[in-house]
Amino acid sequence: VYLLSVVSARDFGWISLSDAITRIDATMATIEGMPRERGHLFNWYDTTTLKPLYPLYISAVDSGNLAGHLVAVAAACAEWAEAPSVHLQGDFEGILDTVTILSESLDDLPDDRRQLRPLRQRLADRLDGMRRAVDTIKAQPEMASIRTINLAVLAGEIRKLATAIHTEAVSPQSDVIVDWAARLEATCEAHVHDAHSDDNAVEALRAKLLTLRERTRRYAFEMDFSFLMRPERKLLSIGYRVEEHQLDESCYDLLASEARLTSLFAIAKGDLPTEHWFRLGRPIVEIGFQGALMSWSGSMFEYLMPPLVMKEPQGSILNQTSKLIIKRQIQYGRQKNVPWGISEAAYNARDRELTYQYTNFGVPGLGLKRGLGQNTVIAPYATILAAQFNPREAVLNLARLREIGALGRHGYYDAVDFTPQRVPEGTDHVVVQNYMAHHSGMSIAAVADAIFEGRMRDRFHSDPVIESAELLLQERAPRDIPTATVRTEADERSKDETEVDSPDTRIVLNPLQSLRSTNVMSNGRYSVMVTATGSGYSRWGDLSVTRWQPDPTEDRLGSYIFLRDAGSGDWWSATAEPKRAAEEKAQTLFSDDKASFVKSVGTLRS
Repeated sequence: VYLLSVVSARDFGWISLSDAITRIDATMATIEGMPRERGHLFNWYDTTTLKPLYPLYISAVDSGNLAGHLVAVAAACAEWAEAPSVHLQGDFEGILDTVTILSESLDDLPDDRRQLRPLRQRLADRLDGMRRAVDTIKAQPEMASIRTINLAVLAGEIRKLATAIHTEAVSPQSDVIVDWAARLEATCEAHVHDAHSDDNAVEALRAKLLTLRERTRRYAFEMDFSFLMRPERKLLSIGYRVEEHQLDESCYDLLASEARLTSLFAIAKGDLPTEHWFRLGRPIVEIGFQGALMSWSGSMFEYLMPPLVMKEPQGSILNQTSKLIIKRQIQYGRQKNVPWGISEAAYNARDRELTYQYTNFGVPGLGLKRGLGQNTVIAPYATILAAQFNPREAVLNLARLREIGALGRHGYYDAVDFTPQRVPEGTDHVVVQNYMAHHSGMSIAAVADAIFEGRMRDRFHSDPVIESAELLLQERAPRDIPTATVRTEADERSKDETEVDSPDTRIVLNPLQSLRSTNVMSNGRYSVMVTATGSGYSRWGDLSVTRWQPDPTEDRLGSYIFLRDAGSGDWWSATAEPKRAAEEKAQTLFSDDKASFVKSVGTLRS
């Protein structure tokens, strides 16, 4: 994601072309020297020695994202190499971006000192002059090479004025002004550097870009994804434990997951069969009068990270899903009376080292995971990801997040926690004041896709190997929405509600006197059958884990828990069978994911 943000920064005109090349080259040199397994980087390295940390582990989704993003970066390098002299003419809007932020920072400086007002006015005038100078260059691009020097001179004056203000004010706000003034000067100097490159420099850039294109693309295609597939299921395992030579049992089995970029790349490359794509689950949830794919946790990350580089054709199930889940996220935010945008993020809980904890959050009903309604954590980067499809609503929501303090010096903080149990008394939210490079990088790439109309996606799909698999993305959205494909927790139960309140729960009030009832639970491999009296068996595939034999007269075969009253010495089973107690009261509750057995003997309840 860092490399995508570097390419995006160049597209915006924030850095020079040579700076972008230097950053890509340095990053590639680093990862090329790191130990790998079958082309894959390990999950963890010592940042000082670059040695892998144990346990050695390969993540399927992380490798797939790296490969896909490297393909997009390779395409950007090829694009720039075709006409370096053209791409050396940077986007001057990048200068105006910095001017705008600097102006806002100046407005945030308290106007409580009379001696600062002349300096403030002079700085404001210089910023207006910078805007006019940029507009002049944009109107007369043929004079850009000469007039960019004037921009650098003007930026130097702005930096001196900012320093003078900070010397007088000495406040956090004035420190921010100095910081952005320095960045403005660096941005202007980057444009000067690009505008004054001679023919020799242009040819050197071309050669460097072609080499980078080859290195980044080769690195991506050196990754072998075939061994990450579980052949019996035709699905990608979550990861591979290198020392044990063992794949994780769990797999990515949903189309609406962050792993679909991995799937597309591996199929296009020939590491996975096309059948794998159609093994991915497509459970549908109704939103309005249309259907959207469900994900595991209902987070923006699962839905909207792959589109940073993957196209979603109009009318396809993926495109419809992305638009609908944003709509649902907005509705859920209004329902909760909070800003919208829920995704995996840090939240207001810390460990012993005072590090914020991190987990996945989502919208109930969009995700298969249970318990999604128990937390309300809003991640600003989720809103920025949504800008790819709904920029207007995203801008409005970001403004609301800014009003409640979610914008910090280095951008939006990672999250705002509205969960009552984690909020200080007297307020309804707390800002989680940390930044994540991963989320910041995704945000920059998402804004670039929104501004430049999917330029990064065009780059990724310009690779002929990726283009060969594009047909998979044309899958149309269903016209008819299935009545029910899965059971979800669209409305979470509150703590004071019991399972009896759930319409999905079957209650057997007196198991010994009722008709025999059973409950079967399975994850597709491991299965458990229990009766209302507590007997039953379990199986792994076709293998019996516990013994059981159906008996039409008795129901006493299974695995049981027994309890004993330490005072009286009486003992009984926790379920209705096989050991009863005098005047016991028993009931059984069956639901989709569990069976609960309740038994009361005297004053004791289990």
